[in-house]
Amino acid sequence: MLLFLSTYTNRIDKKGRVSVPAPFRAELERSQSNGFTIFPNPEQPCIDAWDRDRLVRYARDRDSYDPDSAEYATVSKVLLTSRSLSYDAEGRVALPADMIEAIGIDGEVVFAGLGETFQIWSPAAFAQYSEQNSARIQAADHTIRIAPKARPPGEGGEHG
Repeated sequence: MLLFLSTYTNRIDKKGRVSVPAPFRAELERSQSNGFTIFPNPEQPCIDAWDRDRLVRYARDRDSYDPDSAEYATVSKVLLTSRSLSYDAEGRVALPADMIEAIGIDGEVVFAGLGETFQIWSPAAFAQYSEQNSARIQAADHTIRIAPKARPPGEGGEHG
């Protein structure tokens, strides 16, 4: 399983080339991949990045939805707008000009690790998103709880 963590800000050149953070490349290489698939996020002003296996699973799910449903339309849009990227010997990818323009990237991009996936943002949009997220967390007074490990049968802690 892939694990993309943290945030990184990298410069993007005039041709749309940007270095993929080394920890992200290392994760992709563990899965024997030298690239990933990107698509415009349907709800946020950013680009989602998934490995090929995750996108294949997502594409399969499309067939389980009613063709007239919002879910079917969303999956279809993701598939229609996805692009596969491979990084070069320097670890760079070329982001498509239409996606760069759509999310307002100019000079720098933020790579945001989200566990099995990551996103690519303009620094300004990511800062706004982060502020909104922080406010939402504070308002909810949410505490992260980790579920206890399941015990193997026979180790239920009973006294006997």
